[in-house]
Amino acid sequence: MFLLASTVLSPLQRRSGRLTDLRGRKPFAVLVQASASLIYVCMFFVVSYNLSIYFMFIALIVIMYLGNFQWSIINSIVTDSYDEKERTAAFSTFRVTSNAGIGVGLIFAGIFYSFSASEFFLVPVIATALECLITSIFLRETMKKDEIPVGKENEKPLSIFANLGHYRTIILMSILFSVSGTIANQYETPATPIYFVTQWQIPVYFISALFAINTAVVVFFQMLITRFFSKYREHLAYSIGIFLYGIGYFIFAYTGYLYALATAIVILTVGESIISPISSTVISKVAPPGQVGEYFGINSFFGGIFRSASAIVGLGLLQIFYFKETDAYYTLFVLIMIVAVVSYIYLGNLLRSQNKIPSASQPV
Repeated sequence: MFLLASTVLSPLQRRSGRLTDLRGRKPFAVLVQASASLIYVCMFFVVSYNLSIYFMFIALIVIMYLGNFQWSIINSIVTDSYDEKERTAAFSTFRVTSNAGIGVGLIFAGIFYSFSASEFFLVPVIATALECLITSIFLRETMKKDEIPVGKENEKPLSIFANLGHYRTIILMSILFSVSGTIANQYETPATPIYFVTQWQIPVYFISALFAINTAVVVFFQMLITRFFSKYREHLAYSIGIFLYGIGYFIFAYTGYLYALATAIVILTVGESIISPISSTVISKVAPPGQVGEYFGINSFFGGIFRSASAIVGLGLLQIFYFKETDAYYTLFVLIMIVAVVSYIYLGNLLRSQNKIPSASQPV
């Protein structure tokens, strides 16, 4: 259902991003947050009055769209506000604060859920309403009006498949990021907790503790990781991050020893902490002036579809290797090693074609 919803709604992401390029970031940031708060209120009433589950499906689909749109807006705001040398650190800072917020939100959501299932939704209602208030009061418009291309002010958004030559770089880059993310981020899908239980018989509360490590590493070490890997070219750092995912999944397949799995989570999170800000930085670099929102929207278009398919990939591998589930994670290891090599070569070539990094004859 979510894959179908993403496939249908993702084309709107490019149009939405283009609107922020033409009308500004702040109005849409406020609109998205206010709309999200309203949708969570609807979820509260759906559960409170035991309404049809289809209302909940519709609400969840809309929230998916709003979440992707908000991601594009935030990345566009960061791009507007910082020059190229500062953006990776800025994207990293955003990742730290968002992960800390998610961690706090989960704690409060768990507390509210202990009272009743419907009250669980009061946490995002309050959080998004507060976010909307803060944005309305404190956020200044970051987009410069002179960045709008001349003659483009009244342009109607085209289909994502129109004029492919003009959008070739961002389309290929988005497909690369989306495919690599689909394979690499399997530990964030239901497949990995299921695997831990069925293969290694790990109790649920230990699994929760393992995933708490992810948030802790991001909050306390993201900036250190960013400073270290910012010394490298983007395509090299990105491929290293993907490679670390492979090491983590190899450990998942090799042993169920709890401390080894915790180490694997740390390695996976370091890999995630490398590629997440770098992918946003690279997109901000290749986006022409006045099209930043549109480019992040195009990336959201592909990311939304592939993220929804990610769970299908992980669960599909577990189903294929049901007789020996460790082979599913050895397979992930092999696939990720391939993606790491392809990322280094392909992303490097894409960036060189945009004259964003030195030629191949220069050291990396």
